[in-house]
Amino acid sequence: MSNLGSRRSRVQRGRLATRSKGVAHRKGRSAGGARRAGSKRNHIGKSRASSRRETPVLNAQYVAALKEFTAAARQFQKGNYEASAEMFEKLGTNPARDIADRALMHLRWCRQKINAKTATPKSAEDLYVTGVAALNTRNLDGAIERLSKAAKIDPSKEHIHYGLAAAFAVAGNSDAALDSLKTAIHLRPGNWGQARHDEDFQSLVDDPRFFSLAPSLKL
Repeated sequence: MSNLGSRRSRVQRGRLATRSKGVAHRKGRSAGGARRAGSKRNHIGKSRASSRRETPVLNAQYVAALKEFTAAARQFQKGNYEASAEMFEKLGTNPARDIADRALMHLRWCRQKINAKTATPKSAEDLYVTGVAALNTRNLDGAIERLSKAAKIDPSKEHIHYGLAAAFAVAGNSDAALDSLKTAIHLRPGNWGQARHDEDFQSLVDDPRFFSLAPSLKL
């Protein structure tokens, strides 16, 4: 009986030891899982914080690109195809792909419009329109060439002479600018007041001959 009791005691102690190890093992796994879960939560939190820091920068870039696209579209609507084409071409490489794609599409339209106008500018008005467009983009040689042709075809149009005078003034050819402006003022006296406040004629404001054109109002 004593041997049997001793064996039972050893078996019970073994079972208790096994149970203790199992409980410790489960606690260890729980603690490890908690550490892993905490690590994941910290990683997610850091990622979200990083995303929040980057978002305003991306939004600011997108807003800036959108403003540039709107300005280019406004030039396109005004018929300033050369100016808008230059702006759309720049936007075509923008990281904001939706804006870049739309810009490239508008760039194709601009080039179609430019080609349609420059292909056969036969009338004085066609030459005037393309000449002013060239002046706006500071293509001065093209502007002077087209506006000069327009003035020869129809010398009675004051706005053509005014545009030619502006092109000569911006190009720094004061003599030619004053000559064309004199004709424009003779055809429409109101061009004198317009020229005084037109930034294209700023290079002439210190030239006495510029103000001597004012008496032409009496013609």
